[in-house]
Amino acid sequence: MFENLGKKYTFYFKPIFFLGLIGLILSCNTAMDEKTTTYFGGKIKNPKEPFVYFLKNNKVIDSTKIKHNRFLFKFDTIKEGLFTFMNGPEFQYLFIEPKDSLMLYLNTWNFDETIIFSGKGAEKNNFLIYVFLEQEKIENRFRQYYYLKPESFSKKIEEELKPLQARYEKMVSKENIHFSDKFKKLATVAIYYPFYSRKEYYTLKHRDTRNRYDFPEVGKDFYDFRKNVDLNDASLISFRSYTYYLESFLYNMAYQKGKENPDKRNFSLQFMETVNENITNPVLKNKYLVSAFWGSLKNNLPEEKLEPIKAYFFKNCKDKTYITEAENALHQYSKLKKGDTLPQLLTFNTEGQRIDLHKVLKNREAVIYFWPDDLTKKELMLKTLYIYKKEFPDLLFIGIEKSQNDKEWKEFLIQKHLKKENQFKLSHNCKTYSWFDHNAGRTLIIDDKGVIQNPFLFFSDTYYLNKNLHQLKKQ
Repeated sequence: MFENLGKKYTFYFKPIFFLGLIGLILSCNTAMDEKTTTYFGGKIKNPKEPFVYFLKNNKVIDSTKIKHNRFLFKFDTIKEGLFTFMNGPEFQYLFIEPKDSLMLYLNTWNFDETIIFSGKGAEKNNFLIYVFLEQEKIENRFRQYYYLKPESFSKKIEEELKPLQARYEKMVSKENIHFSDKFKKLATVAIYYPFYSRKEYYTLKHRDTRNRYDFPEVGKDFYDFRKNVDLNDASLISFRSYTYYLESFLYNMAYQKGKENPDKRNFSLQFMETVNENITNPVLKNKYLVSAFWGSLKNNLPEEKLEPIKAYFFKNCKDKTYITEAENALHQYSKLKKGDTLPQLLTFNTEGQRIDLHKVLKNREAVIYFWPDDLTKKELMLKTLYIYKKEFPDLLFIGIEKSQNDKEWKEFLIQKHLKKENQFKLSHNCKTYSWFDHNAGRTLIIDDKGVIQNPFLFFSDTYYLNKNLHQLKKQ
């Protein structure tokens, strides 16, 4: 959802479909239904999978099968608030109130740009889509503004805010539509918080655009907006505009810690300390603590820096699932280090023949990735894989399946048009199977001498993967 930057904002409206579907809903309602029932449905062209999922706070609360490209949810009771719908790896936000009859049309080949809502509740959701797409365009423009001085940068923010503010004021001034306080709060976050994030990242990006090693000085009023931000708002923990701001704030504060103590610089540890000092919501706190923990593994930190990070994480994280995953990750991390050679793996091709991966590599720079078990994670991984294959045509990309049976695996390769000569299956009988048994798309980068340059990357984290691939090509 957040990768498709700068695309044209276009809708493909199907009025006959919407009138027919809304009419069907109304004809099915009893007098009692009309007072209590909430509907969400629509048409999906080129669906990514047979089901649509309905989520609250990133957890699936309902699902329905797509029939003839159409789907429909019916809720007898639902609380007003932010939800998400999902088809394949793509998702989008919804704001729903009781008794809404919200319909949508979309084409998954151009997911966000083709969404249009109709029916009761449409005005709110079309506005959220509009703001999201406008923020993408603004973000593209802002890349050239980070070199500006603080005062000029702040003026650019004010200029870019005005059209969104005007659109919001025009919408909420309509007398025939009621907009609740909860929606107004969400819309305000969608408008303002991406600009707050740009301010938090300003000193870092200004330094990078100027190729300097010091941070620019900003006035005391530069961060005045922080007075309006609740860092622990439980109602917004699944809203990306909010959580992205929190990340930008925490990164900025952690970097300032490093600036104050350059001799003791350990960013992952400083980030964790910043989280502990500012975040009290347990869901958010645990999420950002584990994020910093994983970042330390991806960065190939020396043991003297990794040890205090591990100690701090296990002392302060209270999420049992995160703790178990971290313990498993450390076990795997200890088995392969930067500078090691790839161990012998018990791998087979699609014909069932055992394959020596060292012979497949043939002194080539390579990316070896392990397919996750989750279908949605696989779809997201595929999108990234296609991008990197195009950007790095000289690299050999090798996929390894570790969970699917042979029939499912071969069908997946055919369906996704993946070359079978670069796809292999890891046997459960492999002595080192537990080293790679991870459901997040574990990825290794190998140089042309067969030496591991980074043993602990993930396709889901494009920042670290992109950084390491560019470093490999510079060698």
